[in-house]
Amino acid sequence: MSKRDLGFQRLLDESAIRRLLNLYSRAIDSKDRKLLASLFTRDAVVEYGVYNGPVAGFLDYVAGGEHPSLEWMHHLGTQIIDLDGDTASAETYCLAFSREASGGSAAPETAHRLRYLDRLECHAGAWLIAHRRVVPSPAPA
Repeated sequence: MSKRDLGFQRLLDESAIRRLLNLYSRAIDSKDRKLLASLFTRDAVVEYGVYNGPVAGFLDYVAGGEHPSLEWMHHLGTQIIDLDGDTASAETYCLAFSREASGGSAAPETAHRLRYLDRLECHAGAWLIAHRRVVPSPAPA
């Protein structure tokens, strides 16, 4: 593959990874278990602090509703993606907001400052999350 072809493939891979990470936000915010499951490898591991373990348990945690009354809205910011063949690592800054679903627009909203640290793998041309660690950022002083 020529240097130009490699550069083009890198752009395609980075774009696919960004789409994958954005779809994660959509899946969480809309509580779409099917979409969420499609974004991870079968043996993926997630480390959230409130849940740490296999992705299957995480899907149950999200869909089963440890926090069924919460509404979420995620906004992704800075992303650094490092590619290495069919694997990649990504660091993504995230600002997420949660509030009680039954409280209407007057319900208190909580802001969460996060970083997603991901290890990604390409399987049959599709990028998937193999490991996700969520790191909360400290609140400003």
